[in-house]
Amino acid sequence: MKRIALASLALGVGLVAALPGIASARSDDSVAGTLVNTCDPMGNAGGIWVELWDDSGRIDSVATDAEGDYAFVDRAPGNYVVKPYIGAGCGAFPGTRAVDTTDGPVYDVDFRVTTVHDITGTVTGCPEGAGVGTSGVTVNVSDDNGLLATTETNEFGFYFFQWLEAKTDYTVEVVPPAGCGADDPTRSIDLDLGNANLVDFQLVPQYAGSFQSVFSGFAFGS
Repeated sequence: MKRIALASLALGVGLVAALPGIASARSDDSVAGTLVNTCDPMGNAGGIWVELWDDSGRIDSVATDAEGDYAFVDRAPGNYVVKPYIGAGCGAFPGTRAVDTTDGPVYDVDFRVTTVHDITGTVTGCPEGAGVGTSGVTVNVSDDNGLLATTETNEFGFYFFQWLEAKTDYTVEVVPPAGCGADDPTRSIDLDLGNANLVDFQLVPQYAGSFQSVFSGFAFGS
């Protein structure tokens, strides 16, 4: 009976001794997460490179396993940026994630990999002539969550938003410069089916005041 009790005690001590080792093996993962890949028709999330950056630049990179999981191990506590490296035609959302491991490892640094498309167009007119590209005009793109990106037209009036997630709820807005306006300053864009090209805007002069305001200081009589 004593031998059974001693054996049970030894087994219990062995399990307790093993637990810290099991826990520490997981705690060696300073930053970890999972990528879900809907850009690949088969959903393959393996072999995607993920980079780890700090203030000095890129300090490490690892590839996801067959399940899309990755981990950076044995990193000192601090602030990092995690960035997936995605091939052409696909994009990671979010594109980067800031991670603070000061209080311990962070295990939920996850990403979605989806199909991406572009929006391009030209802004012409005011203060240039009709049909002439207008440079330096602000163009915004938003979705249902708010503003995503802002750009300016180049010297030919061309603008370009690259690598936007393939979905339906985009709005492109032109911001006319002073003295100019646009009859239709916004466009609703659907990127589900591919790139949206020729999303163009034409600006026209916008005069301050009206005929009535011009003559409001005059008194007309017989």
